[in-house]
Amino acid sequence: MSQKVITRLCWIIPGILFLVFYFYFFTLNRFHLLYLEQTQLFCFTRTYFESFISSPGQFIFYLGEFLTQFFVYPAIGAGILTLSGIVVFLLCAWILKRFKTGAWVFALVPVMLIAALQSNHLYKVGLTIGFILALCFGACYLLIRSPWARLIVGAVALPVLYHLAGAFALWAALLAVLSELFYFNAKARWIHSAILIVVCLAFPFLAWKFMYIMPWQEVWINPFPFRGVSRMPLFAALLIGFPFIVVVLSLYRQFRKQERLLVPWNYKSILASGVLLIGGGVWIKTKAYDPTIEVFLGMDHYVQTEDWKKVIELSKEYPEMNQLVVYYTNLAVYKTGQMANRMFDFPQMGVGGLQLQWARDEVTPFFGGEVFYHLNYINEAYRWAFESMVAKG
Repeated sequence: MSQKVITRLCWIIPGILFLVFYFYFFTLNRFHLLYLEQTQLFCFTRTYFESFISSPGQFIFYLGEFLTQFFVYPAIGAGILTLSGIVVFLLCAWILKRFKTGAWVFALVPVMLIAALQSNHLYKVGLTIGFILALCFGACYLLIRSPWARLIVGAVALPVLYHLAGAFALWAALLAVLSELFYFNAKARWIHSAILIVVCLAFPFLAWKFMYIMPWQEVWINPFPFRGVSRMPLFAALLIGFPFIVVVLSLYRQFRKQERLLVPWNYKSILASGVLLIGGGVWIKTKAYDPTIEVFLGMDHYVQTEDWKKVIELSKEYPEMNQLVVYYTNLAVYKTGQMANRMFDFPQMGVGGLQLQWARDEVTPFFGGEVFYHLNYINEAYRWAFESMVAKG
């Protein structure tokens, strides 16, 4: 295969993939994006900013919420997510290239995992920003030739990164250690690696002891979402996957005693890459994407905009019995003046389908206050909204 064709394919294939990435979120996850924007309020105030720098790892969520406010336009929201995926791809591809491995298809693995994670309506954009900051540190570390300069930069930058991105600093330190072992390969690589590890393990403890007020259990894992959010094994796979790829490819290159590991561009490698990428896309669509949640979030969006006919239309698409769906459907039937003659055209579940029972959680007060607002019980609607805000924290 000629070099000209190879160069074109290097641009065409990722370009097509990121177009698919964009339209996946713009078409199949548009209500998911609107829900993310709806459940947060970004404020341009000093107090709001200070609330995100009072503990480690919260600044990335400040940036994430700044970007999320633009999700009110799904086209822009999908563009922001696609741009973040492109940045992750370029950083991963560049790092792999510095490790003398030219298999760019492996740089798409973190992108696909992020797409799967972002398909969950509880996943926050700030986590992707933290991942990008850690990759930026790893890329910059590879540019420093002097061993002592690397050590000084690592000892200074990692605590700063810990304050900005929390435990992503530990992941960035892992990239730095891999750089010492497999890229620089200096005589003092084990000493430098040990110093980096000590800095990353000691600084969070000292910060917890003297700087931050936070639970002991979160010192080394905040803000990693390993509790309370579904599909978080995928986040662990994201953290483990890229370093694992670097280690395997580097060891394979050393085993083959090659100066640079290059995967030849031929029909076999293109076919294998295509199968891998298509298989990953099918897996995201069938396993990570939940169409029933998207239908419900669509109903919620149209309730907010008071487009009751579309609420009823989406209700017909929901395949299961769900109390919130029944609740919204009955509200839409009531608002369109059809309660008397069409109520039992839809699934019912007694009183629970007319008014949600009070529960001390985030979801019930958030959705349950809608009926009071539309019945003009404004004070009660405010109370439910306030309780939802308190439960969310």
